[in-house]
Amino acid sequence: MRVPTERRNADLRPGSGTEIFWLAGILILATALRLWRLGAKSLWLDEIMTVQKATTSFAAMLAQIRQHDAHPPLFQIVEWLWLRLEKNDLYARMPSVLAGVACVWLCFLIARRLFDRKSALAAAVMAALSCYGVFYSQEARLHAFMTALFLGQFCLLLTILERRGKAGWGLWLAYGALGLASLYTYALCALAIGALGLLYLWLTRRRNRQFGRWLAVHATIALLFLPWVPTLRARTAELDASIRAHHDSIGRPSFPEVAGGIVVWTIGPRAWQPNRYLCAALGLGCLLVAARAAWRKNRRPVKILGVLFVVPLLLYLILPMPRVHVYEPKHLMFMQPLLLIALSGARWTIRKQGEKAKRIPILLIVALGFVAINALGLREYFEPGFEKENWRALAADVSNHLQANDLILFNPGYVGYAFDYYARIPADLPLIARASADPLLQPDVRIEGNPSRIWMVEDWSPVARPSRRMQTILNQKGWYPGTSRLMVGLLGNLKWTLYLPKDIAPEKGLFP
Repeated sequence: MRVPTERRNADLRPGSGTEIFWLAGILILATALRLWRLGAKSLWLDEIMTVQKATTSFAAMLAQIRQHDAHPPLFQIVEWLWLRLEKNDLYARMPSVLAGVACVWLCFLIARRLFDRKSALAAAVMAALSCYGVFYSQEARLHAFMTALFLGQFCLLLTILERRGKAGWGLWLAYGALGLASLYTYALCALAIGALGLLYLWLTRRRNRQFGRWLAVHATIALLFLPWVPTLRARTAELDASIRAHHDSIGRPSFPEVAGGIVVWTIGPRAWQPNRYLCAALGLGCLLVAARAAWRKNRRPVKILGVLFVVPLLLYLILPMPRVHVYEPKHLMFMQPLLLIALSGARWTIRKQGEKAKRIPILLIVALGFVAINALGLREYFEPGFEKENWRALAADVSNHLQANDLILFNPGYVGYAFDYYARIPADLPLIARASADPLLQPDVRIEGNPSRIWMVEDWSPVARPSRRMQTILNQKGWYPGTSRLMVGLLGNLKWTLYLPKDIAPEKGLFP
């Protein structure tokens, strides 16, 4: 099996002026959507962690990654270099914006090689308007970056296959470099690299196989990643122990969870949708219709995409690894563009009976359905009040109402760094030292000094779970909740509560 030759030769020729015009328009649209209100939204917990490490010295950043980060360091290094130029929320998210636009362009190139120019433009449109893609392209995290690296490696593999056993070392080295870069960005990219390697062996099983170069490149990737393996294992074991200590381990994700995540890739996070069940049904129907249409007319390309889709998915379901709280579709985000490219291969037509027979291409229906569903998600996402996790507002709330001898308590304790990132506390305001003890790991939480009031800041998110024991401990020590405020976000719900000693009436000491 190989990339269809009748399309290959045509698609390698320079595009027409019309094609270049449409592609340029799609890329401009993709860029505009990913830049829209980019700095208006607060960074969420993991983004703040990324930015804080990127604003330290290079040696300190690497030490923090080795000690605390579950991910390899490449994206963090990119952020460190990028933030040498300027430091603010908008600028911190720009590497992900650029990676997201690159994903749109790479979807076009891959669909052009596998199908044709119309499919390539359809794939680019769907990638540009994917609210799931926009969401992670506006986040100072690694997911859009590693997706672009994987797509670039896939595109190079198709080029190698097109050379029919005559690919030079330059192509192979570029292929290996992108694979190593993706692995040093996100460890689960090992699943994608394995799938690409198997795909090459399968497609060249009869002829045109450069097995020596294939073996040398993959062996080099493994050897160059080997120095990071001990750190990765240590961090994974530490994360697993922490999850189990907090009773948050969920084990392997179930098939329904993963299947639901695949639907989310087409419709965006279900929490965005005005009617999540209707949108999920429409998204699933879109997938089924497109799969049937693509299979009928483009079996070879669909098989290629199927290998890259199924192999990582099965390995992910089989291999044991720690899970934090819930399964998240972003764990396999590098597979999402494969789905959009497969949708663009729909070539079946519907014939309407009447005086004049009409043919309606399924590709048009799929593309319009996808755009309509994602437009709903984008409309909600760009609402001024929409936040992933509003640390900016919480820190302003607390900072503006602090009094002398107040104590700030964080639950769980490690979320204090997110508060510090946005807090603007007057230097002359005498505060009791902050407390950040975890009542699960340190049951006897001591309240040092003699605070007049206690602020407890809590965070519920995919990476944080506050302990309810903290409130019990405060009550036992004679502190009772007064004013509180809950800030709901898509990725995390934040809450601050002002606790007062029992000898103060509830109405005293509270701000309006």
